[in-house]
Amino acid sequence: MKKYINRSYFCLAIIFSLLAGLEIPFNTITYSYIFYLISKKSVSLIIPSVTLIILGYAVFAVLGYTKSVIVNKNIYLINSKLKENFLISKMANVTEEQENFESGNLSFFLNDLKLLEDNYWRQIFALLGSIVMTIGTLTYALYSNVYITIIFLLFMIIPTLAPKLFTKSIQAKTDTWSQNNQILSSTVKDLLHGALLLRRYNVTGGFSKRMNRSISEMESSNASLKNQIALSNSVIGMLFLHLFVLAYWFGDLFYHYWKDNLSSICGNSIFIILDFKRF
Repeated sequence: MKKYINRSYFCLAIIFSLLAGLEIPFNTITYSYIFYLISKKSVSLIIPSVTLIILGYAVFAVLGYTKSVIVNKNIYLINSKLKENFLISKMANVTEEQENFESGNLSFFLNDLKLLEDNYWRQIFALLGSIVMTIGTLTYALYSNVYITIIFLLFMIIPTLAPKLFTKSIQAKTDTWSQNNQILSSTVKDLLHGALLLRRYNVTGGFSKRMNRSISEMESSNASLKNQIALSNSVIGMLFLHLFVLAYWFGDLFYHYWKDNLSSICGNSIFIILDFKRF
């Protein structure tokens, strides 16, 4: 895959992905700081602090947009080379013995390469931002209060394990969708290729059964895949909300019974909420 990468743009995308990943730690720190000012009744510092925070949000908004532009430029450069090389390679190595050569490669070209873009290339840059986000926010949370951070982390572990329960089923349904999509591509190609002949002999109706079956199977597998992903997200969301309430309840105990700083509890609560965005 290295031969498809433009190093200058790729490095630039890495840098901006890392910088954009600092937005969540910035939000966590400023969120906690506002509660610190409120608890200390430092009214005179609220307006200048809010002004600086708004400027910070503007900077990260620009960083986020710039990162998206650079990432999209990388995807454009990678896809252009990858698709061109794929077609040239297939055309140079085609043989008479290959079955479903047109439909199989057309499906791969239009669908599988799109999945590669969404599930591989874009995820690389998203992962870099998530790493920076996690390290930055966790560092601040530990700095604020180690014990409360440990409590929130313990409750956060379970929702992060939940996706593993659905990995195999989602992958199986993805494979089924890909196969049915390839069959549909073959059916549509054959239909369009012989459309004039079918119309000339007035037998277009005879093709409808095969076409309807292919469309039905592809759309059914697509709906099944979406339903499985929705089920996974619902389970994760349910676990997160229940465990967040429990974690915040323990944090509240620290504040009321051990007189802990409210800003550290708020900082950790926003940490677990924003960390949930990684799912």
